[in-house]
Amino acid sequence: MKISDLKISQILYAGFGLLVMVYLVSNIINAEMMRRMRANLDAIENTNNAQIAIAHELHKSVSRISLSVRKIVLLNSDDEITAETNAYKKEASVYLNVRDQLAKAKGSTGTMEVWKKVDDAYQKAAPLLSSMFESVQAHRDSEAIKTLKLLGDAIDVWQQALDDGMQYQQNANKLAFEDSNKLSQAALLQLLVVSVVSITLAIGISLGIV
Repeated sequence: MKISDLKISQILYAGFGLLVMVYLVSNIINAEMMRRMRANLDAIENTNNAQIAIAHELHKSVSRISLSVRKIVLLNSDDEITAETNAYKKEASVYLNVRDQLAKAKGSTGTMEVWKKVDDAYQKAAPLLSSMFESVQAHRDSEAIKTLKLLGDAIDVWQQALDDGMQYQQNANKLAFEDSNKLSQAALLQLLVVSVVSITLAIGISLGIV
């Protein structure tokens, strides 16, 4: 059956039906693209950037702990050693409080793995830190120096784990931005396709009616 054999009402109904189908499919695709874009933005703002900020605070805390460790071995006065030990304990408490925020954070399996490496590094450094300050307070200088060498390596691993965690989240941000950009381009392309299809249908219906 040719279009010319159809009644005008039939042509209009068919054309309208095709347009509705095109727009319905278009809206479904757009809804999915919008969902993915919102998910990307949420991950960037509420997960990645938030965890980068926390990791940055942890890194500063570890740097201050490292400075305290190197400083205390040079002290001789018990009062100075006690003051520095108290300063270290205060900073260690700050680290643990911030670490608790990171422990509550959500993320992908990869995200959880990189932050677990940070915690593993802390767990290895923590007993060395305690041993170090105990040795200094007891004036066991040779023991303190020996522990300091081990602690230096442990702190380097600790800080590197934090660097790796921040880099991982920055890469995740980059991928999310790239995906959002692709979705935006796809949305524009889809709009163009829908417009072309709509115009084509309109012309076809007009020619059929004429």
